[in-house]
Amino acid sequence: MTIHKKQFNDIYASMVADSRQRLPRLSDFEEGSVVRSLFESFAYELAVLYEQMDLVYQAGFIDTAEGAQLDRVVAILGIKRNEPDFATGSVTFQRDSTSEETLIPIGTLITTKEDPKQTPSKKAYITTEEGRIAPGTATVEVHVRAEERGKHMTTAEQTVIVMPRPLPGIKSVTNPKAIGFRGRERETDQELRERAKQTLLASGRASSLSIENALLSLPEVREVRIHEDFHNNPEGRPGSIEVFVDGMNEHNERQLRQRLDEVRAAGIYVVLKPAAPINVDAVIHIAANEQIANAEKGLLETQVREAVEAYFGRLGMGQPLLFSQITSEILQVKGVNDLINLELQLYREAESKAQGLVQLTRSTNLSQTLLIELPCELRTLDNQRFLATNPASFAPNQAMIELQVQAMLAGRSGELATSAALWEELVINQTKLTISNPQPILLQRTKHTPQDKRLESAISELFNAASIRVAAEPKDLPILIFIKLVEPGLERDEKRRKIEGAIQEYIAGLTLGSAIQASEIEKKIRLYHRKDFSLRMLAKPFQSNERPEDSAIQVSIIERPVLANLLIYSERVELTGKLELTVAPTTSDSQRRQICYEVRRAIMAYLDDLAPEQDLELAQIEALAKAQLQVLQVAFNPKHCQLYNVSTNPVGVLAERNNGKVVKIASFEKVFLASDSASDPALRFVIQA
Repeated sequence: MTIHKKQFNDIYASMVADSRQRLPRLSDFEEGSVVRSLFESFAYELAVLYEQMDLVYQAGFIDTAEGAQLDRVVAILGIKRNEPDFATGSVTFQRDSTSEETLIPIGTLITTKEDPKQTPSKKAYITTEEGRIAPGTATVEVHVRAEERGKHMTTAEQTVIVMPRPLPGIKSVTNPKAIGFRGRERETDQELRERAKQTLLASGRASSLSIENALLSLPEVREVRIHEDFHNNPEGRPGSIEVFVDGMNEHNERQLRQRLDEVRAAGIYVVLKPAAPINVDAVIHIAANEQIANAEKGLLETQVREAVEAYFGRLGMGQPLLFSQITSEILQVKGVNDLINLELQLYREAESKAQGLVQLTRSTNLSQTLLIELPCELRTLDNQRFLATNPASFAPNQAMIELQVQAMLAGRSGELATSAALWEELVINQTKLTISNPQPILLQRTKHTPQDKRLESAISELFNAASIRVAAEPKDLPILIFIKLVEPGLERDEKRRKIEGAIQEYIAGLTLGSAIQASEIEKKIRLYHRKDFSLRMLAKPFQSNERPEDSAIQVSIIERPVLANLLIYSERVELTGKLELTVAPTTSDSQRRQICYEVRRAIMAYLDDLAPEQDLELAQIEALAKAQLQVLQVAFNPKHCQLYNVSTNPVGVLAERNNGKVVKIASFEKVFLASDSASDPALRFVIQA
């Protein structure tokens, strides 16, 4: 049975024709007549009734039912519409350090402040795990999720600060990082129709469709792709298939495997893998409308970044990245007049490992031939581990060799982003070798522009927006340059002035996106200094906490290099002393080493930021240590710090430089933090936790 829906005009015309045949005397059908008014009233009500009957009829079919009616239709198949996932993140509870344990129960409620401009005006979150603040510690980090489902429950860092029901002993709560939405949104009508149809097709189980539908019905699963290649089998065994899941993690892996076992065919071996991310670092230069004030450009940059992130969020596994689509998303943002430039850098984190060079130096047993055999493991003081990729050897009387290394950890966690890393000594055949890396050890990255048009991905891969930096106007890129001159001579002040002028002129002449080449700076130095020297360069990109360091600093398309610090020195002076950090008793040894390393890095960055002849404030060193979240207390005596000139032989102490508050830095000196592994204990800066 079908419903033939009639429209108002058809019903009225039919009534008029029938009336003229049956009642010829009714002939006044002009507008405003009694007969026409009655006929139109009946025709309108009948048309409404037909429309309602059609809606009821259409609601019974999967292709035409919508909303709640579609939910009722698919319920016959035992299917429910997938609701949106929860926004998730973590918060840190803090208390005064005591000798007692404090419990944070599961389900503890925390919220943002009331803000009429956001929806909802107050966002609420609950803890999803039990937190315990151990005796002697002051903080604990606990995972949370939003009370309501949906993407609208995301919030920025440092905004979840309210405890509607305060916990005894807890004095504050905050979210150090943004609460983000990484799940799937509410299933649309079209998506639900497709899943219901596939469920019917896969009702017999033991098929690819049955596997996909079984996994897609589970929480947090956004997409499933299946790869069958029985000729080039990934596991080397017959009957194996690969199942890639976007949304697979350590929490739901067991549930996914159980569900797979329920639907897979007998004899089929399933290799379950998470989607492999292709991380993308994007740099976007936009032109704002003339009506946009400078104070509003920051908000516009945020809106563009969110629009691009939304585009990446819609990409599925195996789908290409289209520059035209990114451009369209950017231009649709209100206030954007034009896209000036766009640059993407890609790196595959799941399989790639950082590679680079290290230098091995020996000071004893120089007359011997020394072999570096595989396997050879090298470690930094913060326990980053690398393996030599090729054997090497010291020839007689050779003090230094270079060695190719590869990180043991895949992805960015294996990168060494600085050339000032501190390494553990390597001992081979009773010979101590010191290790240094002249350049950072990084993952291989590929650069792409709109000329590439589209970037492809494999069936198991998924483009992920790792970093999106947007600028509505050119941004300054602060550059730090350190030059050590060997034997600068009696006219060193004049030499320094000329070198500074030449480098400043070079930096000032660089345009947007121009790379800073160490070779060019070296040419400027050699104009006025004929003897040996060493050069080190750092950069501080905008909207980033990283400090790129390389022989050629790559400048993004929206950055203009500016000289933030140029320090020319001939004397390397090192600060010695001791920091004792108090951390939680439950902190593992590896975590303690990591905390000490982070404190050391923060102090080293502070020393790099010192201008020429700027005094070193000892209170700043203690403040940097206290700023680390895991550090509860710091024991530091500024008066015990000493400054040593390690450029002289023997090393000489620079007496009377420390007045207990500041350490005086003289002309042509660059201060470094002393290593904690120097052979002479007096020449160490020790950080203990």
